[in-house]
Amino acid sequence: MSREQVDVLIGNVLRYGVLACALVIAVGIAAAAARPSRAGASLREVVPQLTQGQMVEAAGPPSSLGAFVHAASYSDPLVLISLGIILLILLPVLRVALTILIFLVERDRVYVAITAFVFAVLMFGLLFGKAL
Repeated sequence: MSREQVDVLIGNVLRYGVLACALVIAVGIAAAAARPSRAGASLREVVPQLTQGQMVEAAGPPSSLGAFVHAASYSDPLVLISLGIILLILLPVLRVALTILIFLVERDRVYVAITAFVFAVLMFGLLFGKAL
């Protein structure tokens, strides 16, 4: 692959990945506006309360894999929004993984090693990182 083809490939992966994430998030927002979520209130009910300065008690997005799967089982709109955000977070990881493959094809061992190290750091952070 030429350098230009590699740049186009990576650019397309990122471009279409972001568009797919935006679409998933938009569908989740539309679903949340159309019907209630786990909290029992739809956006149509919540927005007027918020604009009047009232507090609204609502459940947030799922915070664990088990809660995510449980909420997905009954099509919670917050799950779609969360899924779009998760996919958006994973796009840079996909880019680094794709770069490793490209360097392998080019037989550039130094850059394979450097990129593999970056990938390992990203995966470690995703799997073992904790929110502050």
